[in-house]
Amino acid sequence: MSRWLVATMTSVLFIALVIAVTGFEALLGGVEAVPQPDATSYLGPGMVVAGAVVVLLATASGAREGNPGVTGLVAAAATYLVMLGVGSVGYALVRGDATELLVFPAGSALSPFVVGSVVIALFVVVAGVAAWRYQARQVRQGTPDQPLGHTLGPDRPQADGQRHPRPQD
Repeated sequence: MSRWLVATMTSVLFIALVIAVTGFEALLGGVEAVPQPDATSYLGPGMVVAGAVVVLLATASGAREGNPGVTGLVAAAATYLVMLGVGSVGYALVRGDATELLVFPAGSALSPFVVGSVVIALFVVVAGVAAWRYQARQVRQGTPDQPLGHTLGPDRPQADGQRHPRPQD
């Protein structure tokens, strides 16, 4: 499976989980995703899409090399900064006030919406990178996913009852 396909699926999972978590936060805690009453309805989704782009790029680049945990931490930090940056620029454009470039991030830095998105980004990137590496390792070893009932090993019984060594790559 391509690392870009895994990265795309990871980004879609990120968006779905952010929507679900934000919905539960609003339902159970009465917390708005973007608490500013004069913010446009596109500000929150714009922040989530920007975070999804970070998750996509982090998963695709981290799949090749590096530690999945470190890749996840870098993705979480980048998601945090990008979401606050997009939110502050978007809100400053809506308000027409450049001071909102500093005020919006200060007020939203510890909001459940942003913190929840960062935690989700951390987990999905680590999971996406680890899943891609596991799958790539299985393909390199010549043991792709087999249907149930197959035995995997260097010597497999064949139809004639004899053991024949597996050809080496």
